[in-house]
Amino acid sequence: MLSSLLGADRACGQERDPDRRIREGDRKPLLTSAIEGARLRFRPVLMTSPGVEYAMGFCTAKQHERFLQLCPEIEKYIVEGGIQLIKIWLEVGKEEQERRFLARINDPLRQWKLSPMDLESYRRWYDYSRARDLMFEKTDSDYAPWHIVPSDAKRRARLNCISHILSLIPYKKVASAEIELPKRSNKKKYDDRESLVERRIVALKY
Repeated sequence: MLSSLLGADRACGQERDPDRRIREGDRKPLLTSAIEGARLRFRPVLMTSPGVEYAMGFCTAKQHERFLQLCPEIEKYIVEGGIQLIKIWLEVGKEEQERRFLARINDPLRQWKLSPMDLESYRRWYDYSRARDLMFEKTDSDYAPWHIVPSDAKRRARLNCISHILSLIPYKKVASAEIELPKRSNKKKYDDRESLVERRIVALKY
């Protein structure tokens, strides 16, 4: 919804490969919104224009500058419309990014996670960092601030992120009725395990 509104997919005049997975080297933005009690999660695609597109040279400097000019204006329009916009940036350090990439390279079962774009993002670390810094400079505002979550430790990052988002969203505990399991009926009772013995059972290897 929001990415379509901002035209992030087309802001730089590039057609996207539907199979292309962009992770910005595991450093990525996450946007959530609260609208009249409903919570929505938006895909990270919103900020690929000031991040991936710019760092990888997929757009011109003029197109990049124009996007950064428009983004705060549209965010302000969204917030003034009564939408609570929460912008989360998951920040991973150089050493942790290298550790994750090497783990994928050395594990055949995880190599599918590593795309040519990831390898190029590793080489262009400082291009991505400068793009990030410029994005923060232009789009970090009082009405739509960025919240940066240190994410070297994935589990702690997830918990800190969830906790922080919940602290920003007003909510009330929802009352729920007590649920009890009903009594099982023994009517037509039989050995329902024995009836599977002659069937094709998968071997328990693990």
